[in-house]
Amino acid sequence: MELDLTPAELITCDICGRTTLDNEEENLMFGEWMRRMQLKVHYFCLLLSTNLPQRGSDTSGIMGFLVRDIRKEAAEARKRKCVYCLKPGAAIKCITCGQYFDLVCSVENHCTTQFCHQFHSYCRDCTPMDEYMQQLAVKPPKDVICDICLLRISKFGPHHIVYPECCRLGFVHRVCMRRYAFSSGYYLTCMWCRSNKFRETIRMQGIFVPDRDAVWERQKNAYRELHMRILRCDEKECLCSKGRNYNQNAWCINACQVCGSTGAHARCLAHSMHLRMGMEPMKFTCNGCKEVEKKLKSKVRTPIAKNKGDQVDTSFFMTKEGPKLPTSAGNTESEGPLFSDDESDLSSNESVVTVVPNSHQTTSSFIAPSNASKSSIASPPQAAAAIDLTEEDPVPEKLLALRESFNCPGEPFFYLVIYEFDEQGTCKGSCTLRFDEKDPRIQDRSEEALRRLQFRPEDVWFRNKDCGIYAIVHKYQDKPLKQLLL
Repeated sequence: MELDLTPAELITCDICGRTTLDNEEENLMFGEWMRRMQLKVHYFCLLLSTNLPQRGSDTSGIMGFLVRDIRKEAAEARKRKCVYCLKPGAAIKCITCGQYFDLVCSVENHCTTQFCHQFHSYCRDCTPMDEYMQQLAVKPPKDVICDICLLRISKFGPHHIVYPECCRLGFVHRVCMRRYAFSSGYYLTCMWCRSNKFRETIRMQGIFVPDRDAVWERQKNAYRELHMRILRCDEKECLCSKGRNYNQNAWCINACQVCGSTGAHARCLAHSMHLRMGMEPMKFTCNGCKEVEKKLKSKVRTPIAKNKGDQVDTSFFMTKEGPKLPTSAGNTESEGPLFSDDESDLSSNESVVTVVPNSHQTTSSFIAPSNASKSSIASPPQAAAAIDLTEEDPVPEKLLALRESFNCPGEPFFYLVIYEFDEQGTCKGSCTLRFDEKDPRIQDRSEEALRRLQFRPEDVWFRNKDCGIYAIVHKYQDKPLKQLLL
C-alpha cells in the first residue's frame, strides 16, 4: 500500500478569512471545505455563523445556504473584528455576552459551540456548565484514561474532555470523540451504555455528528463478500467423487430457483428423483422452499371486504406530517418558495417561475399579449403574478382561470399560468405550463386558441401546491385546456 505524500493544500475561508490546511486533522476541527461558484468556506463557518440563515433545501446553494446569503455574511464579517485576534472575519457571536469571534479562534480559545437546533456559540468565559461539570472543574479526577485511545488525559477540564450525559461512566479526549463521531454518523451510540440519546447530547458539548452513514458503510466494495454466492451440493446423497463443493464440467451445481442459497449437482438431483441418465433437470426448488410454497397455497387469505365497517388493521399505520390547512380567507401568507441565485448554473435549460399571492395588488390583465416580455426567471413576475379578488374583480364563475401568459428574456419558452379558486373566490394556488417557442401548439396565442390548447404532462413546469386539481392534473393530458378550465 502506497502512502499519499501529497502536501495538504492551504485554503483561505471567505467568511472567517483564516487560512487552514485541507487535511483530516483540521477538517475535524473546522469542517470540510465547501467550494461553489468561486466560494471557499469551512462547513462549520456556515453552520455557526450567527447571522447566516439556511433558507434553501439540501440541494440549494451550499448545503442549504444560498450563495447570495453567504456572500452577504462574508462581507458583513469583514467589518467585524475578532475579540481574540483583533482581525476581521468574526462571524460567530457569543449568545450570552454578544462578543464576536472567528471559527479558528473559537477552537484555539476553547469556546463552546452547539451543533444542533440554532447552533448557539459561547465564548470561553460564558461557557455553560451544569452541576456535574462544575464539580469536575473544582475537583478534577486524577489519572483518568481516555476510553478511546487508552492514553492518560493530561489536561482534564471542560474544554479538553467529553463525557456521556446519559450514564456518566467515563471520559474521552475531545479530539478522539470528534474522530469517533465523524466516522460513525447515524450509528453513533454511547460507548458505555449504548444509549441512542448520546448522539444528541454529545452535540451540545461541541461535537459535530454528521447525518450520514458510517465511514465503513460508504467504503467501496464494503459488502463485496455478501454478494459472493458459494454453492455446494446439499442433496442427502452426493455422487460426485470430488466432493460437494466441486462445480465444474459435468458436475455443475444448480441453485434453487426460489432462494438461490441451496444447490445440487444435476446428476445428484436426478438420482434422488429417480430419473434416467440424460434427464437431469436444469432447474429445481429445494425442499425448504417447497414447504413454504405449500403453506402459502393452503393459507386462507382474508378478503379485502373484511376491513370494512368497524374492523381496522393497525399494521398499516404510518405517521403523516401536514398538509397545512388554510387558516382563513384573510390569510396574509405571501412568501413563495426560495431559490438560490446559483440554481440557473445547474442547467442552461432550467428556469424557475415563482407565483406570489398578494392581497394588496390588483390584476393588470387577464391574458398578456403574445409578445409581452417580463423580467428574467431569476426574478419572479411582479404585478401580473399576483391575484387579488377585490370588489373591482368579483368572484369568478369558474374555479380555474387562465390569467397570465409571458415570455422571459433570453429564454426560448412561452409560459401559461392557471389559477385555482375556491367557492369564496380565494386564490388557492397556481400551475405554470411551459412550451417551446417553436411548438406548433402555441403559434396562435389568442385567448380562445390557448383555451383549446392540448397539453402533456411534461408541459407542467411548476405547481406551487400539490393539492386540489393540481394533484390530478396528469389526468388531463392530451385534452384541451378548455375542458380543464370549465
